[in-house]
Amino acid sequence: LTLGADSNNLPTSGSLGVGPVYFNGQGNTNAMPSTSVRCLVTTPATPHTVANPVTGCGLASLWVFGGNADLTFTGAVTLPTHVTIQTNNTGRTVFTGVIGGAFSLTKVGGNTLALGGQNTFSGGFTLGLPGAQSPGTGTLELQVDSSPAATNPPASGPLGTGTFTINAISPSAPTPLTVTSIVATGSGARTIANTLSINGSF
Repeated sequence: LTLGADSNNLPTSGSLGVGPVYFNGQGNTNAMPSTSVRCLVTTPATPHTVANPVTGCGLASLWVFGGNADLTFTGAVTLPTHVTIQTNNTGRTVFTGVIGGAFSLTKVGGNTLALGGQNTFSGGFTLGLPGAQSPGTGTLELQVDSSPAATNPPASGPLGTGTFTINAISPSAPTPLTVTSIVATGSGARTIANTLSINGSF
């Protein structure tokens, strides 16, 4: 699906109407590329904003984003299952609304995923898949701090409330890179309260 226009806040109108955006179908995050890719692409090379809520149906486990500009989602996101986001666009894929659900989020792809919400999804956040077909990891941009809690995990934060896992990428992968970068936007230090797990050789 190619987007050529923005949606207004709420949204009151937009290229995707006013209701939720559903990623539907079955993806396969264990073997890349997926047998069923759900993909949003921006065109032309100008940034676009989608204000609709985002969720999925069935086993919509691989969400792919492409194009030549930033694609920003400002609505709430509900993870319908364990979801992998693949960032193929040359701009950034940005989520500023709250991402919730009892599932995990994994980031792959050579470009940037930016997270700016006080997210509450509880299944953990994973950067990179270690398999031979992994498409690399790219850049993870953290736009907010974790909200403090009495004990770990945090009450909320850009990486949700579960464990933050960083995987080394197989040397035989199409893009045999480890983590390109984890960056913070805004002034001052960025605090992430998630438990950290690192797998593989770096």
